[in-house]
Amino acid sequence: MRQWQRALKRRFGITAPQVAVHTALPWYWRVAWLLLVLAIGYVAAYWQFVARHVFAMDRVAVQKLEDAQTLQVKVVRLESQLQVATAAQSNL
Repeated sequence: MRQWQRALKRRFGITAPQVAVHTALPWYWRVAWLLLVLAIGYVAAYWQFVARHVFAMDRVAVQKLEDAQTLQVKVVRLESQLQVATAAQSNL
């Protein structure tokens, strides 16, 4: 047990064979990174929320366009029937 503790101290203690010293990242870069990550998250969430509504509105617009086209076909058919009926009436 003593050997295990001694090996652990040698590996991770102050007398470790390799000690790396890193410079600290300035606080303003940390804040900038945090704001960037938050902005990306906000944009992604906003896009997901808006995209659902835009696609739903696109589907509604396509449906309304199809309805308008079918109604236009019905109007043309009824106008032609009316012309035939008025021509037949005038002949009689």
